Amino acid sequence: DYSMLNPDATRVVAPHADQNPFRMSVREYDLATGRHVELFPVPGRRPGGGGGGFGDFGEQWRALSPDGTLLVEGWDREAFVWDLRARSVRHHLTFPSTQTSRYQFAPDGKHLLTAAGDERAVRVWDLGTGKETGVLAWEGRGRGRGGASALAVSPDGRWVAAAVFDLPGNGAELAVWDRSGGGPPLLVTLPDGFGPGGDLVFGPGGALYAVSLPPEGTGTVVTRWDVATGRRVGRWAGLARAGTGAQSRP
Repeated sequence: DYSMLNPDATRVVAPHADQNPFRMSVREYDLATGRHVELFPVPGRRPGGGGGGFGDFGEQWRALSPDGTLLVEGWDREAFVWDLRARSVRHHLTFPSTQTSRYQFAPDGKHLLTAAGDERAVRVWDLGTGKETGVLAWEGRGRGRGGASALAVSPDGRWVAAAVFDLPGNGAELAVWDRSGGGPPLLVTLPDGFGPGGDLVFGPGGALYAVSLPPEGTGTVVTRWDVATGRRVGRWAGLARAGTGAQSRP
């Protein structure tokens, strides 16, 4: 499901595909009336080539801004930031990596953060200019060479967290930056691993939750972390697997 709930919880933004002839668009649905309006038709592009079809069309809609006015169409090497009021592309971003798949708006809506599976870095983009303004990087301490597989930003914008897919025999790695002070990230090991489909989300009070899907298939493990100290303060294991996409509202 690639639908995104508007911040006021009264509308949903979602991709739509018509058949005969095939045509793609993005719509906004009013939850009270069930009616919709078309925000814009989607150009028939697949950056990087290959693929096609509704699955490819749906999965590139990555993030909706906190005020509900910007929508990210993200691909491996580039992204288009749509202005939903103007119904046009505001910015075209290009990435040095080839596996960018994680996108998060800063809570103030002025910056977009991106992460890729082939580099240990979080890139920060100014949504006023469309330019990259900073890189949060880490070398890592495990033997794996993978990049970020999950990304989260705290509700106050102070903390940024990224996780790496499981490292061979070492669990998984979590990097946490305090953007109020700068400096290198705090590195934490997730003993339960992370697994494809794992997720990160900040909850009320700034606590960080890691949703791990161990490869052994023993069920979902949720852990809670104090990001200031890197200390684990809670763990819930054996939960039935119910998919991904953990979300929080401050």
